[in-house]
Amino acid sequence: MKKNITYKLPKEGEEVYNKFKNFPYYIHKSGARLQKYTVVGKGSPEAIEKRLQDIVKKRIENPTEKYKLMQENKLGIDCSGFVSYILDAIVYKKTGNHIWKYIKKPTINPIKVIAHKIRPISSKLNAATLTSDINTIKINNINDIKVGDLIRFNGGAHVAIISQVECFNNRVKSIKYIHSTEGAGVSEGIIKIKDDTKPLEMQEWKDINGAKFQPLYLFKKKVNNNGIRRLKYINLFE
Repeated sequence: MKKNITYKLPKEGEEVYNKFKNFPYYIHKSGARLQKYTVVGKGSPEAIEKRLQDIVKKRIENPTEKYKLMQENKLGIDCSGFVSYILDAIVYKKTGNHIWKYIKKPTINPIKVIAHKIRPISSKLNAATLTSDINTIKINNINDIKVGDLIRFNGGAHVAIISQVECFNNRVKSIKYIHSTEGAGVSEGIIKIKDDTKPLEMQEWKDINGAKFQPLYLFKKKVNNNGIRRLKYINLFE
């Protein structure tokens, strides 16, 4: 009997995604480790909302207005911050530990070791580290892709998390991923699998409205260093 199955993020991850909806992309590179998370693109959705309220002196309900005001006041979330909060919600529910306990970033610099412990989201959980060989394995077979896997773009300069996988007879037919990207902010992308014997960059990627750089373009940049990555040290969904 032929069977369609759709796999989705656990509700903890979905709840974080919904809180971040209508947030713009924002990153502040200079001195990011020394400043509050909310002003460097690494804040929780609650902290960013509160920061905006403190600035404009009222609660903003309209999504379009909220997005505009966040942009004007340099508030938002970057790609790794967004993915980290989703992973953290899922991992914490499953294990009682935060995601950064499982992410490795070796260093012999004692100052950096302390920074990783005190400010893990900004100093330890960047896109390159989250998707690095030390923390992940590469998934080469499209039909092995699972919800919660990460997509590494542009040689590790960008990251997304897979939020939904649709299968027919145990073969992947479409993938949804969520990320925060320049121009479009927190948004959802879709990849239609036309031929699962061919690599991911040869499938049908849907463009994201407003994105400064389309996902397929970023995936093809340094393509040999990109791909689907799965965390090594914790099984998210089994």
